[in-house]
Amino acid sequence: MTDELRFPTELKLWKYKIERLARRFGLNFHPVIYHIVTAQEMSEVVARHGFPTAPHHWRVGQESVRLKKRFRFGTGRIYEIVINTIPTCAYLLQLNDTITQKSVMAHVCGHADLNMNNAYFDPTNRQMLNAFASDALQLERYIEIFGSERVKEFYDWILSFEFFIDQNSLYMRREAHAQSEDERNEDREKHKIPRRITPREELPSYMDEFLNPQEWLEEEKTRLAEEIQAKADIERGATVPPEPTKDILAFLIRYAQLEPWQKDWMARIRRQAYYFAPMVRTKLMHEGWATLWQEEIMTEAGMLSSSELFQFSNELVGVQRKHGGINPYRLGYEIWKDIKFRWNTGRHGTIWEDCPYRSIRDQWDEFAIFKTIADETAKSDITAFYTRWAEFSAFVKELKAGNLGYPQELFIRDLFTSDHLIEAWLMYKNVEIEHERFERMRREMEPLEERAEFIANQLGASFLKTFSEELRLKTRHDVYAQEDKLDLWLWTHDEVLRELAGIKSLMDFNKRWRKNQLQHSTIPIPEEWWLWAQKCTDPMRLGLGNKKIFEVRAAYDDLMFLEEFFTKEFCEEHKYFIYKAKKVWRWTPSGSEEEKRYVIDSRSFRRIKKRLLFQYTNFYLPIITVVDANYDNNGEMYLRHKHNGVDLDYWSNDGMYMKDVLQRIFWLWGGKKRVHLETIITKKEEERPWWFSWHQTEEKTTEDDRQLSGTRVLFSYGFRRIGEQDSNIAELQRTDLDKVTFTAPF
Repeated sequence: MTDELRFPTELKLWKYKIERLARRFGLNFHPVIYHIVTAQEMSEVVARHGFPTAPHHWRVGQESVRLKKRFRFGTGRIYEIVINTIPTCAYLLQLNDTITQKSVMAHVCGHADLNMNNAYFDPTNRQMLNAFASDALQLERYIEIFGSERVKEFYDWILSFEFFIDQNSLYMRREAHAQSEDERNEDREKHKIPRRITPREELPSYMDEFLNPQEWLEEEKTRLAEEIQAKADIERGATVPPEPTKDILAFLIRYAQLEPWQKDWMARIRRQAYYFAPMVRTKLMHEGWATLWQEEIMTEAGMLSSSELFQFSNELVGVQRKHGGINPYRLGYEIWKDIKFRWNTGRHGTIWEDCPYRSIRDQWDEFAIFKTIADETAKSDITAFYTRWAEFSAFVKELKAGNLGYPQELFIRDLFTSDHLIEAWLMYKNVEIEHERFERMRREMEPLEERAEFIANQLGASFLKTFSEELRLKTRHDVYAQEDKLDLWLWTHDEVLRELAGIKSLMDFNKRWRKNQLQHSTIPIPEEWWLWAQKCTDPMRLGLGNKKIFEVRAAYDDLMFLEEFFTKEFCEEHKYFIYKAKKVWRWTPSGSEEEKRYVIDSRSFRRIKKRLLFQYTNFYLPIITVVDANYDNNGEMYLRHKHNGVDLDYWSNDGMYMKDVLQRIFWLWGGKKRVHLETIITKKEEERPWWFSWHQTEEKTTEDDRQLSGTRVLFSYGFRRIGEQDSNIAELQRTDLDKVTFTAPF
């Protein structure tokens, strides 16, 4: 590594400060090691998914060349990449200036925190740096032993369906329960007898033939006999797999006639797929979470000068810019902000969702504080409530006048009142506790700061001046760690003094209120407030935004995240919609030309949410299961595509993709028995004249599900069957089974 690519001392100092602030905000992550790389090196690292050493494959080089061209022509820049290992490894782009590097390091802290604390990353192998290096070495050994062409061809085959795994299997616990032969026989005998329907109350005996008709009992006996036979077939290994499985790689490793080295390499590819699975299923949360804390950290006092703030804001907006499709940085960030805002201000639960009064929703912040005051004074007389409400009224007047530490401009036309009113009131309610806490911190920190400064000055005499600041930071950390007071280390003495100065105006207001020195008019209370507060008996809890987002960070993935927090209000506020391309004809002097024009298809919240949920299901990949490995009692493999409204690509390049994947599975299955794939092909809309397409651009406003029709199709690959024998010609065949109707996914 050249001197210019070493991690400079200036960035080290910012790294210490950024990580200290991140931990103070509640983030928790493994130590982070940063590597500074050139644009060319960054392209190569990203092509290897961030790993310095990985098994070589031509698609790595292809991706590297693509990224290099993007950078060269100015169509994209990769600021960083983070690897989920211990310690966390992050790569920074050398071309970034100091402001950008600070911003990126704050972003990395968010990624590292979610990697460490999200439940879906618990099964992750954190030593994948060694695993990838081992895989690369093993690949070279296989090439030496079995030949380059053979090994690389097999590698290509596996990568055709590397993510055909069961992403949920990592989080399932299956406890094996071994039964004795006697227990199994007893279960079979019990299972042969249909369970009769018994009434809750005693009925006349003649009613039994209506509750348990003989025809139904015979059908149940037949069904139970089939279940017993199916279970027996599974126990003796006649049914493979025992139940349909999505983990095609695991199935082939266990049942396919492969050589040991092939099974080993397939297992290694499967391990890599499961390593990346949690990252894919939390991509939206990841980018939004990292961007949220990037903004929080970088806007903390002392991180940016006024001139640097413009560049930071411009870069942040650039990353979150809207373009065709969904930008995970923007959508994730906006949802995280919305969760925090809603739980800070009480805009959740039945009290908000079922509120029938427009006047309450229009003045929700005042109503929320009214409800908390009413709850707090419920056991006192009404005078206590009105006294507290008068105090709040005076507080609002002083806050909007700019006398309580908030700029007066924030409250012009009430544009930002919802963002700050409840926050400021909660801070005022706890001002005495907070003042005492920071005063205690100041007293405890002063001797520790003096000792750290003394030790740093003594040690600094032996070092160059350029290292003095870094030495001072490390010494300070060690002094606080020695006293077991790292919670105090998260703050500097100047930051504590700044917090004390910030709450001084609130303390002054409290004193003036108690001395009755404030002139104010009480905010009127509409009758609806009393009615709704009395109906909603649960206490109003405010200021829980941070607690909620950390709970979500720990237990959710993208699908759950969107299902619960992509609400109708959020969708309408941020103006999301579905668009589509329409074929139209454009008239020119030389004639007519066909072109695509993008039009809004729908603003329906239900359709938009279904589209998002569909997009974030199963990595946006088709769900294909192995149903039977002995289809037609002939050792043939039967795959089934769980059709969810989107067809498999069977048409591009004369069916090349369908044919290639089935061909490779066919050869992996032994190259003798056919492989079948059942799917559905949707019936296309009938062709219409150009003038019809031109005019049909109205938005769909209906919430009803669309019904689609199609054909259930069986694609088969293998040797052509001529009479009772197979020929030596392998080909893809299509068999139409039956007509079906189904609901459109969005």
